[in-house]
Amino acid sequence: MAELPEKLRDWGVPDGAWVLSLPDQSPNISLTLMGRFGYTSLFENDKVAGERVAWAAAAGADYLVVNKPAILEAGDWGPWLRAEVGRMGEVVVFDLRGVRAEETSP
Repeated sequence: MAELPEKLRDWGVPDGAWVLSLPDQSPNISLTLMGRFGYTSLFENDKVAGERVAWAAAAGADYLVVNKPAILEAGDWGPWLRAEVGRMGEVVVFDLRGVRAEETSP
């Protein structure tokens, strides 16, 4: 994961972009390793899959970073997975900004 901050930049994820990092039951271990601010799966445990992503996107997350792709096989992720921006080993990154814009437009 040491090379992930540089890969994120290569994929167009700015240093200041907020991310939702799943799964991570800590408040910020994966975020620190990525050098990013954002949210983990520590909070909002009543929300699953796409509900959790929708919550984080509404709270300002621009990207979803998944470090165990097997979690994507369960639940309804809705449109949140359609804009993959990069993949490295077990890490998959999705851009949430376009979907968030659609979800909030009249």
